[in-house]
Amino acid sequence: MTLTNTGSGWVERMVMRVPTNPAPASTPVLVVFHKFGATEWDFYYNTSFFSEANARDWLLVAPYSASTKHFGCEPAQIN
Repeated sequence: MTLTNTGSGWVERMVMRVPTNPAPASTPVLVVFHKFGATEWDFYYNTSFFSEANARDWLLVAPYSASTKHFGCEPAQIN
């Protein structure tokens, strides 16, 4: 997914996993951030978060946060 109206001027990319059968009232959301120097796909290739969310039918959001370097990156903090 891509968001273009972020408030920072940077396009925000993210990986999402949407539940196939969401509960009527609420569905857990797992937010996953990538490590320094990586992209939004880091969690997919280097962790089990996607398969864990898939097994539980949870919503998962893994943002790029405008940069591979979050620390001190103002657009990443705004996004």
